[in-house]
Amino acid sequence: MGQTWRFDGVAVNGVLSSDGVRGGPASVEWLGDNKTLLVRLVPGGRGAPPSIPAIPKGPHVQESLGHAGPAPTFEDLLATPHDEDLFDYYATAQLAYLDSVSGKVSPLGNPGIYTIVRPSPDEKHLLTGRLHRPYSYQLPAGSFPQDVQVWDRAAKVEYSIARLPLAERVPIAGVRTGPRSYDWMNRKTASLTWVEALDGGNPVEQVPFRGRILSHAAPFQGEPVEIAKVKERFAGMQPLDNGKALVEDYERKSRVVRTLEFDLDKPGSEAKVVFSRNEGDAYRDPGSPFSRVLPTGHRGVIQTGDDILLSGPGSSPAGDRPFVDRFNLATGKAQRLFQADAGGYEGIEAVLDDNGTRLLTRRESPTELPNYFVRNRAELKQLTNFANPVPQTAGIRKQLVNYKRADGVPLSFTLYLPADYKQGTRLPALLRAYPYKFFMSSL
Repeated sequence: MGQTWRFDGVAVNGVLSSDGVRGGPASVEWLGDNKTLLVRLVPGGRGAPPSIPAIPKGPHVQESLGHAGPAPTFEDLLATPHDEDLFDYYATAQLAYLDSVSGKVSPLGNPGIYTIVRPSPDEKHLLTGRLHRPYSYQLPAGSFPQDVQVWDRAAKVEYSIARLPLAERVPIAGVRTGPRSYDWMNRKTASLTWVEALDGGNPVEQVPFRGRILSHAAPFQGEPVEIAKVKERFAGMQPLDNGKALVEDYERKSRVVRTLEFDLDKPGSEAKVVFSRNEGDAYRDPGSPFSRVLPTGHRGVIQTGDDILLSGPGSSPAGDRPFVDRFNLATGKAQRLFQADAGGYEGIEAVLDDNGTRLLTRRESPTELPNYFVRNRAELKQLTNFANPVPQTAGIRKQLVNYKRADGVPLSFTLYLPADYKQGTRLPALLRAYPYKFFMSSL
């Protein structure tokens, strides 16, 4: 059985973890040797937080440089020079290598506000992104100026990918210009990829291609190579074992999401459309590829020949019934390996073998508490036995009520009734109402 132990004197900084700035780094990440951790630490001797000045240093000044641009509304932004000082204080981290055997901490580079920290598969290079001033009181941290670089193991800059200014005039539903979506090719030693907009980041512009994918391999000499173009907005890429990659693009107006197969070894070759559906059509969602941890510590799609494994919610008029499919990229045909039954909700947490027959699932029902299982086809082995943390809610009944408003508009609400409720009995109720469609369109 595994054991845990504590490293005294090692204080992790999780302010801008992967749940903070989009694409941000994890605070603790294993390297491929299963011994070394790449960590973001609270800088030593940083002292007490900056206090609010008794007398302001000067007036709060905000500039407009005379250029038109959209002004979206965001919550919880910086608002004063003191907020900027607090952001620097709490978000600044010191990168370090931590030997999990000896506990030795080896600092890497200078403290900074890191949004990207990703070692290359051969662990000889490090992709980094750091925010810097001037900050904005109108935009969140992900829009602040940023330097994106490749370092060697000693934090020496090997290659500068981008020096991005404040993203202050990004079109509504558009993207930042310049490089974005940086990553390492997970099955190559040290080959970078990123994406650049070809429409100025503006979805209104009429162009034959909205983005291009570029690659640049160590030692990062010469110019990057364009490996593919996408007609619509790039939404993600997953390299495959055979030198190809699955790339998603998204068309804003029609809300069509496509999955394309590109041959990365043949730049400029025509893409094959694997899936295409409307974003809102949950019933036709083919699922997403399963991935596994590679020996390098990076994740890669589980693939056997032309077969990959897909998992999706299995949405239907009867509800969601998660599934696992074996999908053949050559024929475009899928074989259903598992689908949750109607007796409960069973979500797939992980695939435990490349065949997709052994799964880690989380099963629950109106009468069963959520617990984890190992599923081998029809056989279930329970791993956990969690007790009900709120037993007083046991037996509560939930139902969907459909009705029409006075003007004929169809509406619905979710009703929760106590376990001992008798039909026809009038009870006091708590009501929560919000226009769901408006809420969804504002995300």
